[in-house]
Amino acid sequence: MTELSFSKYDTYADVILPLALPQSFTYRVSIEAIEKIKVGSRVIVPFQGNRLHTGIVERIHTNAPQHYTAKYILNVLDDEPILHLKQLELWNWIAKYYACHVGEVMNAALPSALKLTSETKVIINKHAEFDIDELNEKEYLLIEAIQIQDFITIQDIQKILDQKTVMPLIKQMIQKGYIYLEEEIQEKYKAKTFKHIVLKPLYLEEGMIKILFDELEKRPKQIEVLQAYLRLKKEHEFVSPKLITDLGASASAVQTLIKNEVFDLEETEISRIESTISEEQNVFILNDEQHDALVEIKEAFDLRMPVLLYGITSSGKTIVFIELIKEQLLKGKQVLILVPEIGLTAQLIERYKKHFEEEIGVYHSRYTENQRAEVWQQTLKSTFKIILGTRSSIFLPFENLGLIIVDEEHDPSYKQNEPNPRYNARDVSIYLAHHYSANVILGSATPSIESYYNSIQKKYRLVELKNRFGTAQLPETTIVALQNDLEKDSPQQLFGKTLLGEIEIRLAKKEQVILFQNRRGYAPFLHCHQCGHSPQCTQCDVSLTYHKWKNELRCHYCGYHTPVIKACPSCGSAHLQMMGLGTEKIEEELQVYFPEARIARMDLDTTRKKNTLQELINDFENGEIDILVGTQMVTKGLDFEKVTLVGIIQADSLINHPDFRSHERAFQLIEQVSGRAGRRTERGKVIIQTNKPDHPILQLASRHDYDSFLRQQLTERKQFYYPPFVRLIEITLKHKDSHKVQRAAQLLAKEYKQLFTAKSVLGPEFPVISKVRNQYIQKIVLKLDRLTVNLEKSKEIVRIKIAELKSNKEFSACTVLIDVDPI
Repeated sequence: MTELSFSKYDTYADVILPLALPQSFTYRVSIEAIEKIKVGSRVIVPFQGNRLHTGIVERIHTNAPQHYTAKYILNVLDDEPILHLKQLELWNWIAKYYACHVGEVMNAALPSALKLTSETKVIINKHAEFDIDELNEKEYLLIEAIQIQDFITIQDIQKILDQKTVMPLIKQMIQKGYIYLEEEIQEKYKAKTFKHIVLKPLYLEEGMIKILFDELEKRPKQIEVLQAYLRLKKEHEFVSPKLITDLGASASAVQTLIKNEVFDLEETEISRIESTISEEQNVFILNDEQHDALVEIKEAFDLRMPVLLYGITSSGKTIVFIELIKEQLLKGKQVLILVPEIGLTAQLIERYKKHFEEEIGVYHSRYTENQRAEVWQQTLKSTFKIILGTRSSIFLPFENLGLIIVDEEHDPSYKQNEPNPRYNARDVSIYLAHHYSANVILGSATPSIESYYNSIQKKYRLVELKNRFGTAQLPETTIVALQNDLEKDSPQQLFGKTLLGEIEIRLAKKEQVILFQNRRGYAPFLHCHQCGHSPQCTQCDVSLTYHKWKNELRCHYCGYHTPVIKACPSCGSAHLQMMGLGTEKIEEELQVYFPEARIARMDLDTTRKKNTLQELINDFENGEIDILVGTQMVTKGLDFEKVTLVGIIQADSLINHPDFRSHERAFQLIEQVSGRAGRRTERGKVIIQTNKPDHPILQLASRHDYDSFLRQQLTERKQFYYPPFVRLIEITLKHKDSHKVQRAAQLLAKEYKQLFTAKSVLGPEFPVISKVRNQYIQKIVLKLDRLTVNLEKSKEIVRIKIAELKSNKEFSACTVLIDVDPI
């Protein structure tokens, strides 16, 4: 980074604030801070009155702002920048492409532990004169509390008064001169430290330890501590007082030896991140197909082309990735491996660490704030040469990035749907690789249609792996017409005779089974047999889902929940039926058919707590679970040796979504979950239960014919004007008044139809879920031809018209969101 020199009297800094602001703000740099401040450093600045914020220095210059007087930067927090100039450039690119503000990108990019917060302190005005008898009850309570503690926070006041709205009272007391407010910045990130004892250097000299034992001859408890320390020091780098007392030594004797200066008590900074270094190192030999693929990939990399590695399930894509990583490490480069699900990280870490001596950094939302901050710092220092993480990993401050691997590139989890920035990590990785002059490879057994089309257009190099690794074969797939496969006296049962028979065979052979149903909960909704009423969410336009394990009805959109009703609130009837099925119901039904089987469930409800997902995967991997029931979490690239049967319980529910991508998603989910079966020597089997056995998507999926499916989809999308032949921009409007949001959407759509062709504007209309969290929703979709329409100009038109709408007093309270490339 270029060092800049400025006069000590005219230095300014443009600072990015973590807010939805259209620009950065310019602040003055004090004389004391000039030598310390650098681009990429965190600073404390005032904004919106006395409110303090953590900002990032974007630019240092000598130009005073023209329209306001620059305030001073209050503090520079970092001796060295916490991110590189390349990260700032990435933030600006994301903000520009995804039509949001760079402060929103900053908010998403920085770990929260690195974003300091401002806490408001309420303090008594010592110069104020007031009579206690004049105070009302609430004022008296606050004054008394502050006198005891010197100051209290807004949160303290809310607890003292047992009410949320306290600002009117605080303002009233400020006006009377009783109190004043002060802002205090609090650092969230704290390094983890470890206290340990060290023998004084004096006693390390020859003969001194014997003299020490002689001095302690009449103090047996202290001798016991000393002996324990010397024994432990041979096995441990650091010896804590607890290690010694765990051996039965006296805690008071430890403290006495510290007090008498035999030991020093030291505090050492340690990592919160569990080591990934493995003593066991595996060696794989590439087969001929993998070797040829590697040659093709390197040829494309030499031409700086992104690569799409299209390899069927269990074809050994990971082994190819490992060979590419090795080459980058030899060059001293860093590697980013993106995965769509947190659940994949642990299993992949186990696989990768057996091939690399280097420490592997892991980065995802299940890490604590401080763990994420620590990974950030270690990446900045290039301590981690390999980073494996979910979509937010693209924001890490790489110094020398050489390769990006996007595993399961088709997965919609790479797209952030809310809040801003609504980015797609797969697409951002293409820009990021170009920005670092790095290589990028996208891998999938079911490539997204957009990526496949890019390979047809020669934007990506297509490399294929058409065979499973080793002797493994693709699973045999059977489509079962469920209406013909049920017992005649049990029309409501979930499992056909074919699937039940296959499960029984696998259990008898001590093999494992995965059953897939892409809906959690027990039943999607309750239904009154008498009047047809279904309990609805009070805040959203959806039915409440029944969760039996909590005995409650819950909304999956806003979290609202209520106890299960015993009678219909509409007609009073007690004849309530549970309609549909979720993973919880499947798990319960299986226990009836297979009472001796060990059955577990993998969905959002069972994996909320820290480490529960990894424990579940480990148990299944170690053969402690016979049947695993799950949502799409079970489809995401997991590798289980003993799984030989996969059952898709209700395939129709995957196909019947009102979305142009529904067939693509259905095929991908079916093919991916099918790929979990028979990944070693035993050929697997897949049972697809459906009421539409002749549906073309199911027929193609049963033959694993993704090539034909891709060609069919490209033909249909070109005919009906959908991606990849057009770009989409989705505008979402929200307001608590349904009529107002409709009028706003109609006005906005009318403007767009005048500026774009009528064919290019869909809507406005209410989506399938038309109300969420008491906000009514309207959507407008712009379809922009890739060849003839300028995307940047179109986004600017979209923003201008939204700004004009918001300037209208009637619609100023409408929330308007822009989503570029929605999925």
